[in-house]
Amino acid sequence: MKIQSPMLAWLSLCLLLSAPLGAQPVPYQSPRVEPSAPVAGSIVNFVLDWSDCHAPVAPYILVAGNVINIVQSPSLEPCGVPPPPVTLRYRIGPFAAGDYRVRYSVALGQLTVFGPVDVPFSVSGTAQAIPLLDWRGMGLLAFLLLAAGAAIWRRRGINLGN
Repeated sequence: MKIQSPMLAWLSLCLLLSAPLGAQPVPYQSPRVEPSAPVAGSIVNFVLDWSDCHAPVAPYILVAGNVINIVQSPSLEPCGVPPPPVTLRYRIGPFAAGDYRVRYSVALGQLTVFGPVDVPFSVSGTAQAIPLLDWRGMGLLAFLLLAAGAAIWRRRGINLGN
């Protein structure tokens, strides 16, 4: 939806900024880290469900020590009926083993509109199992072993044909 007039944009901005005054509930639910028990080196995502018209855009992610700051700008597009909830997902890691905290907020310039909300999580140092070879890997391994064996037999002068 395109903004038709500056007055409509101003009205949308005023409604958005009235949230800290208690006019609107927080538009996000269930901020969480997935997987729920990450291990060192695995991909870590920050996930939340957004249920408002002004779904945030332009994420700014900054990792500073054990704190991951995610700051977003809200969309200023006006809407009449809130859309269905949307799941927002941000890749924030892999991380080494340790305790971390995601700090999420929605800000318009220097003005924080929603948040911050902190989501602590721990990354375990458990090493992941080495995956077994599939059928292609096993076939390649068998071929290479046979080729190496044939090359050794040729060097030693063993003739398997006669």
